[in-house]
Amino acid sequence: MTDWNSTIPRRQMPGRLAATMPLLCAARSLCGVETGARKRLGICTYSYNLHWKAARDHHPNARFTDPIEFLEYCHGLGAGGVQVGIGSRDAAYTARLRARAEALGMYLEGELSLPKEESDVARFDAEIAAAKQSGAEVVRTAMLGGRRYETFDSAEAFRRFEENSWHALTLAEPIVKKHRARLAIENHKDRRVGEFLDLLKRISSEYVGACVDFGNNLALLEEPVEVVQALAPFALSTHLKDMAVLADEQGFLLSEVPLGDGFLDLKKMAGLDTERQLAMEDENVQASLKYASEHLAL
Repeated sequence: MTDWNSTIPRRQMPGRLAATMPLLCAARSLCGVETGARKRLGICTYSYNLHWKAARDHHPNARFTDPIEFLEYCHGLGAGGVQVGIGSRDAAYTARLRARAEALGMYLEGELSLPKEESDVARFDAEIAAAKQSGAEVVRTAMLGGRRYETFDSAEAFRRFEENSWHALTLAEPIVKKHRARLAIENHKDRRVGEFLDLLKRISSEYVGACVDFGNNLALLEEPVEVVQALAPFALSTHLKDMAVLADEQGFLLSEVPLGDGFLDLKKMAGLDTERQLAMEDENVQASLKYASEHLAL
């Protein structure tokens, strides 16, 4: 593992934390290269938290105020796509958003929250429908807005969260299945990787997978490459980020930083999906040859 004593001067840490959030990768493989004429690297709304807050506050310097303006802005930066909350929109708006993304040659991913109760299913259904009508095949979500170690004060509180989030997922899965949308759940500092894998295997749906965040599980003291490797088979989208740690008298400070300024082995992590696919292909051929020899006398 890379040395965790990656140093960023203390005076720079707060500014880096405020200004650096994850980029987005469409996950046909985990990340990175362009395929044909379409760029893979996009931008998610969390890369622009302060800008979206400015938009909500009607600040005159807000650079965008809705998904179409965000798409246009990110295209100007050279992005290949966006991940953005579309909300419940009328058909005219979703048609304009879809047409503009297609005209720019960009992909679109949605973003929304899960339905917590049966009374919230209609809202979730409307937002999934709007995302699909806009051209989004993948919609990102998270099960916990905060962080496990800050939100829960007991094992019992975490157990209740597990039950409630499972209930939310069972409400959501039939909706995404109906619309043939893909729900990408982010590993969001809530479940350790084994717990997250158990959740995905338990729901066992082709319409539910992972939005693989490269750095979040560091906060749960898990090794980043191992986390990405474990989640790669379930990846529908990714949040590509770099991380840095700074020693503190109370422990350590953990911050997202610009790509290349942290200690994550991004080259290895971005290539894990291809490596795994090649290995699985080889294993499948060998297993087939063995079966044919032992059971079919071929």
